[in-house]
Amino acid sequence: MKRIIPIVALFALLVIVASCSKKSSSPSNGASVLFFNGCINGTSPAFNLGAKVNNTTVPGATNLALLQNSGYQNVTAGTGDSVIFLTSGLYPFIGGMSTLTAGSSYSVFAGGLGTSPSFLLTSDDLSTPASGNFKVRLVNLSPDMLNESFYIGSSTLDSNISYNTASPFIQLAATSGNVLVQDPSKPTKLPSSIGSQTFVAGKIYTIILTGAYAGTGSSALSLTILTNN
Repeated sequence: MKRIIPIVALFALLVIVASCSKKSSSPSNGASVLFFNGCINGTSPAFNLGAKVNNTTVPGATNLALLQNSGYQNVTAGTGDSVIFLTSGLYPFIGGMSTLTAGSSYSVFAGGLGTSPSFLLTSDDLSTPASGNFKVRLVNLSPDMLNESFYIGSSTLDSNISYNTASPFIQLAATSGNVLVQDPSKPTKLPSSIGSQTFVAGKIYTIILTGAYAGTGSSALSLTILTNN
């Protein structure tokens, strides 16, 4: 007598097999990394950058123009990871070593001047803000060596954010306000501002200072708002 497998049991078996197949094809050791080109080039035109992790090109992080970001890209995580930016000619430009943890998110910034670039890697807390709140931080990539204070409207969010560092994410109630960055100890250096901005509940933002006080054009001081989620 032939053994007949009940329809319900057969369907359950197919679901299990499909589920296992899908799970095995998903990367289990991946980290999410965002790359940002904030490196100015003095009086010369800005240049584009690509990125590699452990000598593997990151497909979504190629040919990044000044102030452009890659969005979060999946890379293989491990201990002693090599993370580098490349010039358009695929020559190593600036980079560093770090341990990337699977399931975690990071941002990598190229900053400063093309003749003396900086490299900054941050661990990004992308957990959802409390109800009605947003999260924001400042990243200082300007080579002017100023210790910046960071304001939205009349609120001082953080201070003494030095070159090539980032403030922690700060959580605030959703608001609109003028965004301003300034070193209070150097009043002759004009503040950087991008005017009134709206910060939406549930969103996560990074505000990035690039350029130099004496710079012009693409090398002038500027603020860029990046949305992390």
